[in-house]
Amino acid sequence: RSPSRPSYTGTTCLMGIANRGRPSPGLCFPSALTTRCHGAFFPTGIDEQCFQFHFPVEAKDADENEWGILGKEEGERECRDLAGRLRSEGWDEHFT
Repeated sequence: RSPSRPSYTGTTCLMGIANRGRPSPGLCFPSALTTRCHGAFFPTGIDEQCFQFHFPVEAKDADENEWGILGKEEGERECRDLAGRLRSEGWDEHFT
């Protein structure tokens, strides 16, 4: 690999609204050094929050045809897979 070529081309971003309130007000940006993924959480109501998880995509795994919104089944499968990655890294269960 050339030093001028990027290792990562972008991120897989999983985002949505959860019916679980934030334990504290404000924004939360947890991250993991092992996979370099990070999350962003912010309250949208008393018992609701917006969540985003960003997972880097290595250049060798990038597919320019895979950009866009996932369908229901594909989204549920991706959620399970990504939650499994977070759990294996030791993320607290309230994030997954």
